[in-house]
Amino acid sequence: MACWIVTLQGGPKRPTQTAVAISDKIYAFGSCWCVEPNETFGVHVLNTIDYRWQRVPTKLFQPNPSQQFIDGSGQIYEPYGESPAHRVGHSAVEYKGKIYLWGGFCHEIGVYCSKMYCFDPEERTWSVIPCASSQATAREKHTAVGDIPRARMSHTACVIDDKMYVFGGIDLSHQELYLNVLDLRQCYWETPDATGDRPYGLRDACCWVYNKKMYIFAGCRHRDDQYLPELFEYDPEISVWHKMQLFGLKGPTGRQRHCGVVVGDCAYIFCGLAQIISYSEMLGFGCLLEMCDLNVLNFNWKLKDLAALAVLRYQLPRSNYNLPLELRIHLDMMTTPNHVL
Repeated sequence: MACWIVTLQGGPKRPTQTAVAISDKIYAFGSCWCVEPNETFGVHVLNTIDYRWQRVPTKLFQPNPSQQFIDGSGQIYEPYGESPAHRVGHSAVEYKGKIYLWGGFCHEIGVYCSKMYCFDPEERTWSVIPCASSQATAREKHTAVGDIPRARMSHTACVIDDKMYVFGGIDLSHQELYLNVLDLRQCYWETPDATGDRPYGLRDACCWVYNKKMYIFAGCRHRDDQYLPELFEYDPEISVWHKMQLFGLKGPTGRQRHCGVVVGDCAYIFCGLAQIISYSEMLGFGCLLEMCDLNVLNFNWKLKDLAALAVLRYQLPRSNYNLPLELRIHLDMMTTPNHVL
């Protein structure tokens, strides 16, 4: 049984971000909602040891004329410095210590972006990786066979054992969608016959992988526009869904467009949009709130975590010197809010 061990306020208020973990740090990128017009593309870093957020100043990559970059086909290319524009719907991955960001819709200029950006966490530089080779023809591109799923948006996805699991989202007719699987080795789409306590169709949920199982948290339930703080586990080995029972702190509220990233035995959930007034056809509107919290779910909690929860639950004095120093430090990190916008 997993345990909520941290709920903090004061983190970056950036729904529609994407996030990537490198070692014990989580890098969160972007957004375009509710930001100042002159604000640059945001990079925030979470230290998962002490739960502290930090906004990272970035600079543009300066190419070295004496240095050559060679792509996989052996052709020479030259990256150049450029910071991404504000966007939504982008994705990011880590590869060999660097973060590659691609895609998204840039509202300021009204276009979908096809540039591949690279962020170097050590140098804190942005660059664009240009395409050195010619565009592949239709014949050269491979396609996935099987029953190809309907086109969709607002879905979430992860990879387990060479298979990509795509869950939720909506199609062009706004029909709710469920689970589709792409075998990345054979490029074959599958629709598993899943059993168990399956979640209803969700949009803008987040997912992560832990111990070769997929976890889906929150999102907007499409059939009734409810934002429920529920966690579902999917075991691909036996194709069974399970609704998780959690304990510990209260945990995050239901939300959409949030981030969920695993580091070690913990899942870190942050940001997003929460519903404070449900949509009403009579009123013609609902109301969403930008979240700036950090919530940590521990799948392998220790006695120290339970002791800290007991101190908080029973409102015991944390300055009590009878408490071990390690526990007092742990409590301070668990309860001290961040102050990052």
